[in-house]
Amino acid sequence: MIQYKTLDAQWYRGTGTALVRIAVVRVVGGSLDLRVFLCTDPSQAVQTILENYAGRWATEVLFRDLKQQMGFADSSARKQAAVERTAPFAGYVYSTLVLWFADGAVTDPVATPPIRPWYRRKRGFTFADVLRAAQRTLVPLDVLDPVRSLRDLEQASSAAGARGRLRRASARSRAEALASVAP
Repeated sequence: MIQYKTLDAQWYRGTGTALVRIAVVRVVGGSLDLRVFLCTDPSQAVQTILENYAGRWATEVLFRDLKQQMGFADSSARKQAAVERTAPFAGYVYSTLVLWFADGAVTDPVATPPIRPWYRRKRGFTFADVLRAAQRTLVPLDVLDPVRSLRDLEQASSAAGARGRLRRASARSRAEALASVAP
């Protein structure tokens, strides 16, 4: 059961004279006690508003990642055809990276997140972690010499396994040291 209050109001700057529904929801056990949701259709029930927000959230995170992590917001495309190709290309690259990571890179040592005090409770991976793993994997590539690039990538991949074992052991010792100092 959720606890909430609703209010229908006018928001002149956002919707003019049209009414909007504001839902204030009490969250038990979250970092914020109250959350506020806005809907431009005042006839919607609070449960429907919350379901729509929940269903849309992954899409919003995708667009944020495309803009902030992939540079989609900074495209220098000016011609109509280039503009129309940029969004699908950014989406394909994003999808390819996520699928590559899920297919096996997630268990590779390159996916080890850095040891930071704010990562102690981190349970999953973000797109920034996926990008970091891809950058670590692609560092040895030389785009001007594809044959050498593939050879270097294979050598780096086998060496990464050994480095990863060392990095994990080192990370454990650093994490233990941080935990002993933590309040």
